Amino acid sequence: MRSWLDTDRLVTIFAFALVISISLGELFIFLSIAAWVLRERRAGLRRMVQSPFFLPVLSFSGVALLSVFWSIEPARSYMRFHRLLFAGLLFVMGDLGASRGKAAIHLPVIAFCAGAMTLAIYDLFRIPAQVSRGIAWPDTGNMRDPQFYLVAICLLVGMLLIRSAARWRPFMILALLPTAAGLVLHLKRGVWIALFLALLLFAGLSRRWKILLLLGLCGAAAFALPQVRGRAAAARSWFDPDEGGRYLLWTEVAPRLIREYPLGMGWCAPRHEDLLVYSSKVQPGLRHLHNNALQILAELGWAGLAAWLAWMAVALRVAWRGFRSRTEEDPLHWVGLGVFCAFCGLLVNGMVEFNFGDSEILMLCAFLFGLMEALRRTAPQRGGAV
Repeated sequence: MRSWLDTDRLVTIFAFALVISISLGELFIFLSIAAWVLRERRAGLRRMVQSPFFLPVLSFSGVALLSVFWSIEPARSYMRFHRLLFAGLLFVMGDLGASRGKAAIHLPVIAFCAGAMTLAIYDLFRIPAQVSRGIAWPDTGNMRDPQFYLVAICLLVGMLLIRSAARWRPFMILALLPTAAGLVLHLKRGVWIALFLALLLFAGLSRRWKILLLLGLCGAAAFALPQVRGRAAAARSWFDPDEGGRYLLWTEVAPRLIREYPLGMGWCAPRHEDLLVYSSKVQPGLRHLHNNALQILAELGWAGLAAWLAWMAVALRVAWRGFRSRTEEDPLHWVGLGVFCAFCGLLVNGMVEFNFGDSEILMLCAFLFGLMEALRRTAPQRGGAV
């Protein structure tokens, strides 16, 4: 009789919990990794070393760990080293894909999308309620949830195209509608742009141009809201140095900071006060550079950036082959395409937002890496294995 502590069940629970609560997400990601280690031991380690993810993950983690020796805030770096363990989930999910097959991919994807739909339904009530109490609409949103919605939308669009799952399409559409509405309500322009480009990529790769029609209709409905139009128009402030936002960070703060700290300031070490040294106009409370590459360069230096870029390149390659190695008749082709486009969307959003630093987004990335590794491990052998 199987236990609820079986790794595949823990991963499925994690996929749902990740969207709902950071504490539950961390609990179940560590339980999943621990259960896998206890079960697989040396065999799991051997397969982990054989993964194309192993060297870039090891290199990035090594630079992050070593950075404590030159960190400007060693205690801050040390207290966040546990985040590096999240990457272990990708090897867990890879093994599950090899041993459990398609179910090890489908069930976590469905659980994640169910979690996103649940959170979105909550947002549909929470955000209007807070606005009615006088809270400014943009202040009701956050950076985290819209990125969950972006990933869920790409995965749901992929699953909608699975021919063998036609009878489930009404349920997937019912999940898609509140998820898309939740993304709009958060008023995060970077995620809007990232989702648009991700779905444009999806339409081009799948040759399903009706997706563009759907995207246009959703965009028109969203822009019917004056708050959405106003938020989009306010994007011009990104390029105003007096706003203390992205333009100032990218053109004035980051170049000076990087020159002063060629080895980096340390893993997760920068604070708001450290940015104020380079400009007093930096927005209150801001402690990152609104860009993944710049922030990693600022924290871990050129070695850390090189390791991170190698990691992202491997992820793109594995994700690409994860769907290209399968025919369109294979349901995992469409899941893999959703994973690839979702990850591309996160990378695009990472150009205007530092989304590789917070625990919840790192766990989201680990989940996507895990799906990529599972797709790789289950790829057809003839001409498609990675």
